[in-house]
Amino acid sequence: NGTSAAPLATINAGINSARSQGMTAVFVAAGTYVGRVTVSEMSVYGSFDPSTWTRTPGTPTSFIELLDDSAGIDPTVEVYSGGLVDGFSVTRTGTRDVIGVSGGTFANGVLTGYCEVRAGGFPSIEDSEINCALDINGSSYFRIINSNIYGAVQTSQSATTLQCPEANRLLKSPLP
Repeated sequence: NGTSAAPLATINAGINSARSQGMTAVFVAAGTYVGRVTVSEMSVYGSFDPSTWTRTPGTPTSFIELLDDSAGIDPTVEVYSGGLVDGFSVTRTGTRDVIGVSGGTFANGVLTGYCEVRAGGFPSIEDSEINCALDINGSSYFRIINSNIYGAVQTSQSATTLQCPEANRLLKSPLP
């Protein structure tokens, strides 16, 4: 039923259950979840200890993976208007997007794979490790805040403003 005593098996099931009950937040236990996740006007917090439902800040212990590159072109995680994905490590092999951010925020996590930020809203990636080339595609305003970036950052199409405060570290070698 989506409570701490009886959690749901997938992130999307948790999002759908919370939305149907008028809730705006989902808490996800540590573990590996396979498949796409789409978040809009909802906050999804990962890395909770499943026995105590407490969360210690630091390295994410909730993982979202999509390993089959032939599974289509949609990103593994999409964060839309008003959405927040916080405390996850997201991975995708191949050349497809690991994340698409359009008007939402990805925070306190790790991204591994190809990262594209799509047009619209005020998307941001905050307090995260970015282990990929980051392509800001068509977004008129985008923020990267207090993050380690282990790859190239490029803008394409109509991207005009990239805010990278000095707290970011642009690094050339990948994480060990």
